[in-house]
Amino acid sequence: MNDFAKDILSSYLSANDINILEKTFVNTVYIIDMPGKYPSMIFSVCLLIASLLLIFLISKTKLPPPIVIWVIYLALINLVSSVVFILMPAMFPYIIENFSELYIKTEVVIWLFIPLLMGIAFSSLPSNIFTKTAVVVLTIIYSMVLGIIRYVAFLYILAKFSYIFMAFLFFAFGPLMDFIYIVGLYSLYVSNYASKIGKDLRIWKWLS
Repeated sequence: MNDFAKDILSSYLSANDINILEKTFVNTVYIIDMPGKYPSMIFSVCLLIASLLLIFLISKTKLPPPIVIWVIYLALINLVSSVVFILMPAMFPYIIENFSELYIKTEVVIWLFIPLLMGIAFSSLPSNIFTKTAVVVLTIIYSMVLGIIRYVAFLYILAKFSYIFMAFLFFAFGPLMDFIYIVGLYSLYVSNYASKIGKDLRIWKWLS
């Protein structure tokens, strides 16, 4: 994973600045470390103003409340980050190494828990065990592919643009959001299975 990420990033950034570090977790994990970029005062102020404007404008729209809340949530993350870099940029405690380590460790936990969580969720369904296993395996593969692509994109943004987006990337689009597609894939499977068995009460008796 890290070798692949390093190869991709080396196409856009200096390969000499990209290092693979060894960390201890459940077992040994490897992360990427590289120089990041601190935002300028002007950039921080502009992002602060843009975040405030977005919060004001989106609250005046007639968009569905969930979309409005989500956009405000994203804008608030950037707003807080902007304030931090405006008032106390030298006190920002994180670098790419810290972000990378947290990201990889969180992903590893998710990959380990997907079989457990989905296995428990599927255990009450009287469907074919091979089909359920295939769904779990596909979910893990999807999570790994998405995790690698997202990892590369995040590191590129932090190195090329600014640390100011670190919190935004992790909390808005990071590993914590993986539960959305995990629940989505599970719901899709259950929905399709329910459509197939229809009103067969002999199968639905497991609900009683």
